[in-house]
Amino acid sequence: MDVRQRFLHGLADKAGLEYELLTRPGTSIRPNEERRGARIVVWYQAGEQSLIWCDPELSDRFADLAHDERFTDQATVSERVTSLGLGFVASANMYVLPTPPEAPAPIDPAYTQHWLQDDNPKHYELVKAFADRSDPDDVEEAALDELDGIETFNEEAINVLTVTGGDPEQLVAYASAVNWDWDTDFADIGVMVDAAHRRRGLGVQVVAHTVAKLQSLGRLPLYRHGLHNAGSQRIAELNGFDVATTLAFFAPSDD
Repeated sequence: MDVRQRFLHGLADKAGLEYELLTRPGTSIRPNEERRGARIVVWYQAGEQSLIWCDPELSDRFADLAHDERFTDQATVSERVTSLGLGFVASANMYVLPTPPEAPAPIDPAYTQHWLQDDNPKHYELVKAFADRSDPDDVEEAALDELDGIETFNEEAINVLTVTGGDPEQLVAYASAVNWDWDTDFADIGVMVDAAHRRRGLGVQVVAHTVAKLQSLGRLPLYRHGLHNAGSQRIAELNGFDVATTLAFFAPSDD
């Protein structure tokens, strides 16, 4: 199977669905006991198949959608979900890499690349300091918002840049990956670039080199970003990623 099929198999297994269901038009509703009480609905779009994965206490709201309706764009999904008394929270694209890319170009000589280790307290402190001085929304999207101790620093292929000749303690770009828990052959990439160093292609570069490192380890790179994050979308596209699924989070508007 190709890498997108592999990704969708992981999604189907996690949701307790037959994979073939995700290849057909329609809508599937799967109550998720792990989300009981969370008051959250996650809507995955894979081709013409919609998967509604939700708090079991909310599943009745979607009963009339099962199997019959087809949704192929985010606007239609949001409109229908809002009509059922839920409010939009966030949306994202998830990407896979369909073919191995060419070897990445050398890092801009104005910057120096370093590979960090996740069991090194010094390296943890460097990344933590970078996260602490960055925009909280960027920190959350780079999956660094739960970095509250070295025991949580379980990254792989940690790739950072500093200014050549500058402060070696001052990170200006960061990319890394963690095991995707639905299928641990995938490595989920996070990336963040200091606001003062953006629009120089650093995000594209650190992700390209991270992808190369992951592939040398036999891993399958996975990338995701908020649906309206144009900079992160550009990083994905320039590194050859293709969208595997679009997802959106909703919660009852009266909560």
